[in-house]
Amino acid sequence: MEPTRITIASRPAGAAPNPAFPLTTLTPMSGLIIPVYLVLVIGGSVGWVRNIIAVAHSDFSHIDGMTVIRVVGIPAAPIGAVVGWISQ
Repeated sequence: MEPTRITIASRPAGAAPNPAFPLTTLTPMSGLIIPVYLVLVIGGSVGWVRNIIAVAHSDFSHIDGMTVIRVVGIPAAPIGAVVGWISQ
């Protein structure tokens, strides 16, 4: 039994692929796009919030490079998302 393939768009037999729309068939890997995206969005959001909490609990009596990166990571969310997962 062959695996099921879902065709999004079709072209006549023998026609060349359309370079403007190269992916015309869903493959088993297509099902991983949404879960991976959700994991990255949720993980990044949690890291960014953890970064904001770390900055809020800082006393700023000793300012070092990590403190500066954490403060920059508040408006620059991708930086804050990564730094939020780094322990103090």
